[in-house]
Amino acid sequence: MKRSNDTPEKLGALEFCTALNGEDPERAISFLKRFVQTIRRERVDALFDSSCGEPTLCEEIDIAGSDDDVSITSQQPLKKKAKVEDWKLDTKSYNVPFVGTSTHKGPTGTVQKGKWPTGFLETYLEQSPQAMEILGSGKGEGGLPFVPPHGPHHVMLLKGRDSRGKALSAKLFSLYIQALGEIATCGIPLEVGKKQIQKLASKKFDSYDTIREINSEQNTAKLEKHVQVKTSYQQIVSTIMKEHLPILFNVLNSECTNAGRQSHFLLAAVLTTLGSLSSTSVGAAREIIRGLDSDLKEGVLQRLAPSRFKSTHDGKI
Repeated sequence: MKRSNDTPEKLGALEFCTALNGEDPERAISFLKRFVQTIRRERVDALFDSSCGEPTLCEEIDIAGSDDDVSITSQQPLKKKAKVEDWKLDTKSYNVPFVGTSTHKGPTGTVQKGKWPTGFLETYLEQSPQAMEILGSGKGEGGLPFVPPHGPHHVMLLKGRDSRGKALSAKLFSLYIQALGEIATCGIPLEVGKKQIQKLASKKFDSYDTIREINSEQNTAKLEKHVQVKTSYQQIVSTIMKEHLPILFNVLNSECTNAGRQSHFLLAAVLTTLGSLSSTSVGAAREIIRGLDSDLKEGVLQRLAPSRFKSTHDGKI
């Protein structure tokens, strides 16, 4: 899939944080979607070797969708016709323009070639060093804001138990999983990240290969040769591993037996995020391997990738 020449609207750190901390689930969905789009695009811009030619982005970088439109299908946010509320109308013919409040966009970041994180991800983490808007506090039922059913947005969407609310809740959850993977890239050593981008951009990448990649001691051992990333980025990865990794394993267990397209793309999103996490350090990769072995139900790995799964330790991964 060739990259579009259209320049998408830049995402601002302040407007992003405001949208995620607000009370409008659909606005949160829109900005999470733009977040994932922006990070994926800017990571390619920063790390792709231009001497190899024009990058051809595979589906794994561009989209991950479903029947409920749990997808990232547009690089440009949709522009809706503005609706003017009655209370804003100039009913007395004062001919004075309405002045309301608006959220300042905030810094957008600048992409620097050969560096990661850079651009919006670097700027966002400078504004919110613990990425609390996405990762939450981990405390209490609402401590993980984008995890159903107790995340505040999910409570609102699922309150009426209507099909649209359920679809939006599923969409929000899928985008949260994808956002986790994009945040985790801040902890991937630079040379490892460059190799990943070259691989993703040079051929169609099957996210179901992730299990095999994670289990490769040869691949994880190579991480030890690279310079460690900033401590603050390591802490973010540590938070994801501690608070969010169990959620990813739960999705694998609950969705792997479902045949629907939504489940397929949700599983692909989880596996991609696990791949990003496992690329941050040998310790993270080994912890994920242990989790795949101990936390998944019997037969889940075989169902996830039956044509590629190979037992290496008496039937265990």
